[in-house]
Amino acid sequence: MVVVLLRRRGSTWPLLFAGLALVVGLGFQDRVRPAVVLLALALAATIWGVGHGRHREREFRLQVAGMIGFAALAVGGLLASPDLARLLVAAGWIGHGVWDYWHLARDRVVARSFAEWCGALDVVVGASLIIVPLL
Repeated sequence: MVVVLLRRRGSTWPLLFAGLALVVGLGFQDRVRPAVVLLALALAATIWGVGHGRHREREFRLQVAGMIGFAALAVGGLLASPDLARLLVAAGWIGHGVWDYWHLARDRVVARSFAEWCGALDVVVGASLIIVPLL
């Protein structure tokens, strides 16, 4: 979402590393969960985008739709039984991998190297959530 707002695909990797540093840093405290901070940042980015007229842009609307869809799968995973939760989370990972490859095919939004890496990682993690319990 932030990469879309910045309109700078080159910011993809630095933003990933900043996000990872944020999550690791938040792990050293127990007042607020990292997921809450990431959700607040996503909400703030969305509000900022709408406030600056970005909601008129197709790419921004697609990112918001994706964010809502993947968040719905994550929340569903939190609320569901363990077996269903595993499948919902797997669907989210695999779906995000497809999402990354779609960005790669369109050569838009994020750095191509990031879309390749993230897409592969997402599909492997999602598939392992389905396959490993069956072994």
